[in-house]
Amino acid sequence: MYSPVNKVRVFIYTAAVLFCTQVELFGAPHNGDLYTVKQPNGSYVQVSVWGDEFYQRAESLDGYTVVRDPNTRWICYAKLNQDASELLSTGIIYDGTAIDETAGLKTKTTVLGLPKHLEIKTEVVLQKVTQARLKFMGPQPAVTAEAEAALRSESLTGDVNGLTLLIDFPDEPATISRQEIENYVNQIGYTGYGNNGSVRDYFSDVSGGLLNYTNYVTEYYTGLGRYLQVRRYPIVSISSIKEAALYDFDGADTLVVNEGYRIIAAGAEGILHRVYTNWLNTPDGIQVIYKGGYCSAGQAPGEGEYLLPDDLREAAIEQSSFIFKRKDDLGLSAVGFQGGSISKFSAMDLLPMVKKVLDNYRRPSL
Repeated sequence: MYSPVNKVRVFIYTAAVLFCTQVELFGAPHNGDLYTVKQPNGSYVQVSVWGDEFYQRAESLDGYTVVRDPNTRWICYAKLNQDASELLSTGIIYDGTAIDETAGLKTKTTVLGLPKHLEIKTEVVLQKVTQARLKFMGPQPAVTAEAEAALRSESLTGDVNGLTLLIDFPDEPATISRQEIENYVNQIGYTGYGNNGSVRDYFSDVSGGLLNYTNYVTEYYTGLGRYLQVRRYPIVSISSIKEAALYDFDGADTLVVNEGYRIIAAGAEGILHRVYTNWLNTPDGIQVIYKGGYCSAGQAPGEGEYLLPDDLREAAIEQSSFIFKRKDDLGLSAVGFQGGSISKFSAMDLLPMVKKVLDNYRRPSL
């Protein structure tokens, strides 16, 4: 029996597709497979997952459809919208338990007013699948019957190399070593975690020894995380946010607020929370076009803008006054050149009062 290593985030590149649906992101296909997912308070619940990598639906242990509420992030029981084209949150939190309908208790159908196994219309599912395939793979050229037959007739034999990407999330660090996963995919006769052979053993067996499939296993990759802080805050407004691994922002989709990202605390600390996944962790991979920071002293704030806080304004005046009063003190140096000169002070520490005020605005560490 071949079974996967438990609780390891292993993605085979040739089949790696993660499509953001109602509850979580899982590889596919699934036919009621049980998964443990996390609630906002740190607790865990089990759900059954149905579908594939392009569209998925989740149910409670006793068959009621559930979704993750887009506002609260809790996994809740679902209902259909008016035209059955979308699953919506009822706001009723799923606690992971099932009601025993034979014990004389009220059924969830009675309590919720909902039937089991709710699903959107088939034609809408097909549209979602088509859109997901197109987004992931792009437009596909037409394949003739002859070409398809030729592809089917080809046998994959000999030495084949694959790629296994190890993903480590900041909020749930990996608990299984890279070497263990290396053994799981490549070691002949692997028996760890109750397995009867490795991935390599499996393909060798089913091919009658004709296919030697091995994988290069990367080191664990830890993403940027779900929180991003812009350099100027408070955030006044955001024009667009895009992610592009190859700096192709013109061709990248714009993230939608409250769907792709959320602004934490109305932008007071400049922190943006990525919904469902982590921010792209590549150099120059995120483009944020926004307006942020305080208005200049004496400038009237526009809509959504913030006045410079009084304590910051007073601190700036105190520090400037202190420097001006010491203009004749030692430490002031001048550099002359043809047509003028530049005067500057040697480095001096900030006033204790100014330091104390600035500490209240120190950038938090994410």
